[in-house]
Amino acid sequence: MQKLAPEVGIKILGFSSDGDTLLLKAMQTSAYSQQSSQYYVQDTVHIGTKLRTRLLKPNVTLPIGNFLISASH
Repeated sequence: MQKLAPEVGIKILGFSSDGDTLLLKAMQTSAYSQQSSQYYVQDTVHIGTKLRTRLLKPNVTLPIGNFLISASH
């Protein structure tokens, strides 16, 4: 018999998608229908790789919130 994650002491902090449009749509629908602190992100590995590549370029400045970051940081 399978148990749910909370029943075995696992707290799920978020969900991720590899680009499957049906899964992404389900995550967005869930996020809008619930008032929760969960975040839904698509393809986290690819997003992280793109961020790293841009940060390694010395002439690129990226806005993060109210701040600007660059390779010099």
